[in-house]
Amino acid sequence: MGYDSADEWSYWCFIGFAPVSANEIDDFRPELVQSLFSMVEAQAVVGTVSPLDPRYLINHKGVTAWHALYVLALINDREGLEAVSEGRAMLLVPGYLRTNYSSHVNWPEQLLNRFRLEPRGSHPFVLPFILHNSAPRPQQLQRSLRAPDGALEIWGVAEFDVSEPAKLLWEVQRLAEHIDREREQSQAAGA
Repeated sequence: MGYDSADEWSYWCFIGFAPVSANEIDDFRPELVQSLFSMVEAQAVVGTVSPLDPRYLINHKGVTAWHALYVLALINDREGLEAVSEGRAMLLVPGYLRTNYSSHVNWPEQLLNRFRLEPRGSHPFVLPFILHNSAPRPQQLQRSLRAPDGALEIWGVAEFDVSEPAKLLWEVQRLAEHIDREREQSQAAGA
């Protein structure tokens, strides 16, 4: 089972929303991220603790956050990456991604403008992770997960397809529209 090519990995992320931008959200505690992976039955992953704005998932050099996760693991912990590929480990990359994926929009403007990524009063964030191609696909969340203080909510898991990256933007928009509908129904019921 190989691990030394980015082509041997699939790219995933949790999608969530918060009242503040992803840049204003603190890095997640590693044990919280591990719990999230457990909930979707993704035990052998390379992930990050840093929530990122979906507009910034491709840096100024055209490198995706997922490719950065792979390269960081390959350079810094080759044995750990091999163990992940064999289903024996989980690696969490510390805050590096936030510093390199927090301000540059590399999506074509005309593409990004086709999507409404923010439900009213909220901002999207994603928590990228990679799985070896031999690993099972992550399960979907049974329901959204809200932080105890209500500061953020994770709504699902989506795949980032390098050949069709806009599918991820569509998924963020779909969830944003769902949140707006839920809020409208809640307001109508309370009126």
